[in-house]
Amino acid sequence: MLRLPYFAFLLLLISSSVQAHFSIDKSRLYFDRDNRFQTLTIRNNSDEPIVYSVKINHVDMTEDGRILPVADEGKVEKSARSLVRYSPRSGSILPGGSQILRFTIKKPPGLENGEYRSQLRIEGALQNDPQMMAAKIVYNLPIIVRHGQTSAKASMDSFKIVKNQKGEDELHLMLKRSGNRSTFGAFTVINGEGDIIGQTKGVSVYEPLEKRLVKVPLNGKAIGEITVNYEELVDYGGDIKMTRKFSAK
Repeated sequence: MLRLPYFAFLLLLISSSVQAHFSIDKSRLYFDRDNRFQTLTIRNNSDEPIVYSVKINHVDMTEDGRILPVADEGKVEKSARSLVRYSPRSGSILPGGSQILRFTIKKPPGLENGEYRSQLRIEGALQNDPQMMAAKIVYNLPIIVRHGQTSAKASMDSFKIVKNQKGEDELHLMLKRSGNRSTFGAFTVINGEGDIIGQTKGVSVYEPLEKRLVKVPLNGKAIGEITVNYEELVDYGGDIKMTRKFSAK
């Protein structure tokens, strides 16, 4: 089963026992001029039928990386919901079976350049549990649609090594973004002895948010001059690379 650990909003789980039986094969849907069609597969790995439903809504990101629902989606200026066509929107999957969801983009004339974003929400439950009391799972993943000329710049600063609630070291930094699109990339942390002591993938700063706190768990000694590398993921339209150094205290 695909693990999706890099989005704060990616998984709401009521029954962990069902998680192993109901899975999806993507962590986000990305569309641009060269990618106008996408598919997503839902798999039922269990020995019972599963029912599912799919919808699109909108969420916003806070500076501490939390994902929160939007109270009035009618006021969202660049929602992707009106641009995305998809099917099926609900159904059932037999034991051991799968269902392919198909997505395409339809843009109206005169659409403003920029990035349009929403969230895909997939809910599933055991078919024989109509009240969904014991077995419900929800996957949420971003939908990104880029139209026309889009660009972004990024920087990072405010490096600090702190102890988390478990007493383990974490690197905290502020990732800043500007431009008319989101950023989405990975961090690698290297200590003064050349050892990789921390890595994290899939860190987003969603437009229009200008900055967010990033926490990178460390699994080695933070000594000497620390190097922090950041690289956007090319598969999702990224082109930003940067390196910063700071002295560990």
